[in-house]
Amino acid sequence: MAGALSESEGQAIRWHSPSSARSSQVFCVSAFGSLRHLPDGQEILQSLLTRHFPDADLTGPWTLTLEHTDREVLDESGRVTPTSVDVFCRSAASAVCIESKFIADALEGFGSCGQFPEQCHGFYGPGSDKKTNTSANCRLGIAEGSRGARSYWRRGRAFFQDDVFVEQRLGDACPLRGPSFQLMRNVLFAACSGAPTWATLAIVPRAVSAVVQEQAATFRHRVLRPEYRAQLAVSPYEDLIDLLTASRFDDSQRLGQFLAERIATVCSPARAHVPDIT
Repeated sequence: MAGALSESEGQAIRWHSPSSARSSQVFCVSAFGSLRHLPDGQEILQSLLTRHFPDADLTGPWTLTLEHTDREVLDESGRVTPTSVDVFCRSAASAVCIESKFIADALEGFGSCGQFPEQCHGFYGPGSDKKTNTSANCRLGIAEGSRGARSYWRRGRAFFQDDVFVEQRLGDACPLRGPSFQLMRNVLFAACSGAPTWATLAIVPRAVSAVVQEQAATFRHRVLRPEYRAQLAVSPYEDLIDLLTASRFDDSQRLGQFLAERIATVCSPARAHVPDIT
């Protein structure tokens, strides 16, 4: 929507398909970029977060940054693409990473580790490094060329189950190899951002949410320690839309109606499975 981004923000974003009505990125910007400018945007965001994280003690006021990156949080130095958070919500007390999925990326699910299968054998343990044959359990944990050693595994010790760190052999599947890779980075980014309370929220239209829901549930129960499972949740975009359309402010109602109409048009059964760039 018009006014969702400032000119400088629009120029800074690495756009995937800015002219596509089916773009996850454009839809996310329309929703959360616009939310920042609503008279009750803070209250709506707080209500959404409280609904999905009732015991996390997340509190605003919130600053929302779209396509947020910070290489220092997870030690993603060098010539690599750092973790990019679709919507980073930050307050003095809390940090929340929001990962938005819309159509094609919702049906595909969360992103996988790009090291497998070309540069990694796909297991966690010595001998997994297919490219440089190091003895590291994970080749990302050591520096290579201009790329610094990433701290995913080291920082994950505090938040992931002990079983995640058991050394594997050829033929085993690394617990962070598939869709858990993108989830892991969002969870760790929120958890390691320095805020006392944190959470990670995936948001997706209800009609195309099955894959995201299943993958998040798998990550929650196979990777996260029990005490942190409630800090990962999946919300239908319709929850946000309901809060917007119930607002007493016209601008908020209009945004809710716009998002609802876009979902109704693009997520119809006849169109939802048509491939498109996200």
